[in-house]
Amino acid sequence: MPFEVPVSTFNAQEHATNKVLRSNQLEETILQQFKSSYEDFWGVGGSDSVKGIDEGQVPTFVSTGSRYSVAQMQAIIDVMGATAIQILTAAAGLVQFIEAAYPGVLEDRYKGAAFDYTIGQSGLTLTGLNSAWTPPEVEE
Repeated sequence: MPFEVPVSTFNAQEHATNKVLRSNQLEETILQQFKSSYEDFWGVGGSDSVKGIDEGQVPTFVSTGSRYSVAQMQAIIDVMGATAIQILTAAAGLVQFIEAAYPGVLEDRYKGAAFDYTIGQSGLTLTGLNSAWTPPEVEE
């Protein structure tokens, strides 16, 4: 006589847990992909500094600047032409989406262009690296 095999029943807790975990993974993936694309486009980077941070304090972001000079980034923008403005417009839309879907998780430095610029008859003209991405001055 074979033993009766237990039949699993629906486990709402397990299903709910899995759905929340997947939602959290999606948020992390969206943030990671957006930041990575942003940093690649502008050539910027940096890291959180914990030097001199007391327990309980939040680390401070320290920029390493951009791998591109203003002139180099301007040359890239010039080659792109109107596409550059389309990309900036799409990026602004993504920032709005991220802010609406996940309020407060995107650092301010990612909410605008990494280079300051003006728009005129000749198109987009870069004026310098945005202060959020300017590396700190090295003390001698």
